[in-house]
Amino acid sequence: MAMHSLVEILCEELDAIRGLQRRAEKEMLAGSHRHGVSQTLETCPGLGPIRIAQLLPVVVTPYRFSSKRAFWS
Repeated sequence: MAMHSLVEILCEELDAIRGLQRRAEKEMLAGSHRHGVSQTLETCPGLGPIRIAQLLPVVVTPYRFSSKRAFWS
């Protein structure tokens, strides 16, 4: 019986975390779409919207790099 209640608690926790994850992804995507650079980065193969939202705070602007090679390295 104790194991059953523990599993229920863990499932409730997992559901809450998944809800928070979806909310965080929505807010991250909304924040990245406010920047025009995100459209430029979306043309890069292999970069999806989530990865671009993670890259934007690091890269700031891809135009500061002299070439594609410098950007990718």
